Order: sequence, then structure tokens, then C-alpha cells
Amino acid sequence: DSKVYEISKSITIKNGDVKNSAFILTTSGITLENLSNVKSIKIDEKDSGSASVRSYSNVGKYFIKNCTEITSVLVVNGENSSISISKTQVTTLSVEQENSLIQLEETKISKTFVSKDCKLDSVSGDTSFGSVYVQKTVEKIELAGSAKIEKMLASFTEEKEFSVVISSESVKIESAVS
Repeated sequence: DSKVYEISKSITIKNGDVKNSAFILTTSGITLENLSNVKSIKIDEKDSGSASVRSYSNVGKYFIKNCTEITSVLVVNGENSSISISKTQVTTLSVEQENSLIQLEETKISKTFVSKDCKLDSVSGDTSFGSVYVQKTVEKIELAGSAKIEKMLASFTEEKEFSVVISSESVKIESAVS
């Protein structure tokens, strides 16, 4: 039996096997640390502010550190939606909130699905966003730090342009397909 936990306070949850549980994070300032067997983490901040004040500042509103076996991380709502993931294994990352900043450190993600404009950043270490699937709703993706993309795929049925802004010489895109 997997459980779903909604976290609505700034808190650190650490150390243990959570036995395929899911977490819904509804406020900023939450840290998940040294957890294993996490089914999903959904960032769905309830008081997300106005879109006009969103920016890529305020890194680390959410922290995921030293976790193993996370099946999915889903970013759906939140002011700035800044998430820092370090020394963690994630199967799937989905970015559905505009202007999200996803910052990795020594973390490997197998598949990244992007449906809104965002910034993918890597601060250090052996880090990869894996295969990045770009949806037709995206106009711009910024790649920063030493972000590594194994394959970037645009899933558009009609002709559409989007831009990839590379803000660091250390960014690596191994292949791109549209």
C-alpha cells in the first residue's frame, strides 16, 4: 500500500524507506533528504503569486537531497518554482509550470518532459537531464551551468519554432531531433 502525504509547512523530512509513497508539496521551504523508494513528488504550491513577478531567482525553494529511486518529480504550480536536486536518482522529471528553475548537482534524470518555458541548470558534478522531450507549448528553454542533455526531442506535429538559450560554455547536448 502506497500512501500520499500532503506537506503544507516548511519542513525537512529525512532518513528512510518511504515504501513507494507520494508527496505533494504545497508550500515552499521543504527539504526531502536521504529517502528511498519515493513514488512521486508533486510541487503544487497553493499561493503562487502573480506571473509578472516570477523570475529565476530564489533558488532552492524546494530541496531534494541524497534520495534514491524517485520515480517522478512533477512541477505544476508555484511562485518561481525553484527546485534544487542533489545526489539523487530520478526516473522522470516533468516541468509544467512556466519559468521554473530546475538545478541539479550530481544527479541523473532518465527522462525530462518540458511543457512550459524553463531553465535547466547544473551546478557541478556528473549530472544529466537525460532525454529531454519538448512539448509544442514551449517557446524557450534556457540551459545553464554544466547541464548535459543526452537527446533533445521536439514533439511537434506542425512546424513551430522554439529557442534554446545556452548561457554557459559547459552545456552539452549530445543530439537533437525534431
